[in-house]
Amino acid sequence: TARVLQSPVYDFSDRDYYYGQRRSDHGLYIGQSYMGKSSKEHIFNFSIRRTSVDGRFDGIIGVSAFVHYFENYYRTIGMPEDHFAIALVKDDGNILVRYPSIATSNSKIGSDSPFLRTLLASERGTFFARSPFNGQDRLYGYVKVRGFPVYAVYGIDQHTITATWLATFYQAAALAFAVGLCLFATAWVALKRAKQEGLALENLTQTTHKL
Repeated sequence: TARVLQSPVYDFSDRDYYYGQRRSDHGLYIGQSYMGKSSKEHIFNFSIRRTSVDGRFDGIIGVSAFVHYFENYYRTIGMPEDHFAIALVKDDGNILVRYPSIATSNSKIGSDSPFLRTLLASERGTFFARSPFNGQDRLYGYVKVRGFPVYAVYGIDQHTITATWLATFYQAAALAFAVGLCLFATAWVALKRAKQEGLALENLTQTTHKL
């Protein structure tokens, strides 16, 4: 006899990537970092909106990115003696990923923070600032991930700056940006393909019923 195991049912209507798309079509929406309900790991999600023929909200299509994959990679980029930190930061201040990791999930930089205001002033640059999380003075380099409301940020303890810091600094910042851009582009393609396949299946089903 075959044994069928029912998948658990989870309610995701309280997640920002769901209710944001429900209010209006955001294109590719990047949600904040959460503890996953099914995975029980820190994740952030991408979603695109499903819209019915008459323009009504018809759910979302989404994919998840595991935060620990980024943390494991970012751990290998910088020099330990620089006491570096790398983060992916949304333009609303939500931290998607940070290495070293932050103790609490769903961490956010306040909208009145000088750090965030400086970050949003341009699409790339460098600045000295005090970390909004541990109060450490750092030199930060950042670049906006093109086409997305996310910044890749790389910082090092300003007390460790030496004559050789510049090459390491910009190389690591470029790698952080490249990884972010690759992920977001991949998520966009995957979600668009899933939506197209879903529409094709609906059309096929409707045609079959008419026959």
